[in-house]
Amino acid sequence: MNADVKEKWLDALRRGEYSQTRKTLRDENGFCCLGVLCDIIDPSGWGQVRTRHGEKTTHLTAINVPSEAILAEAGIGEEEVVPGLESEDDEETCYVLTELMNLNDREHKSFEEIADWIEESL
Repeated sequence: MNADVKEKWLDALRRGEYSQTRKTLRDENGFCCLGVLCDIIDPSGWGQVRTRHGEKTTHLTAINVPSEAILAEAGIGEEEVVPGLESEDDEETCYVLTELMNLNDREHKSFEEIADWIEESL
C-alpha cells in the first residue's frame, strides 16, 4: 500500500470528521471506510447516479467499491490478499477489499477499529 495514502487514510479515520455509514461508499449518513479513502484521494470525484432504487452517490462512477483509479493510487489491488492469509491451506482467500467491507458493513467495526486493522495488516 502507498505509505503516504495509508498515513492520510489512518488520520482521516481516526480524526472523527467523517460519519460512518454502511453498504455504500457515501450516502446522506456519511461514508464507509472505503468512501473515506476515495474522499482523501479525490474529494472532487463525487457525483450522483439514478438507479432503480433511487439516486445514489458515486465516486468516479463507483457506488460500493472504489474505482480502479483510486485503488491504483492507494496501492491496493482488487485481488490483493490479506498478508498472513495467503497460504494454500486456507480454505478461503481473504481479499483486502472484502475484509474492509466486512469490517465496516457486517461486523460494524468503528473507524478507529478499522484504522487499527489497516495499520496492522496493510
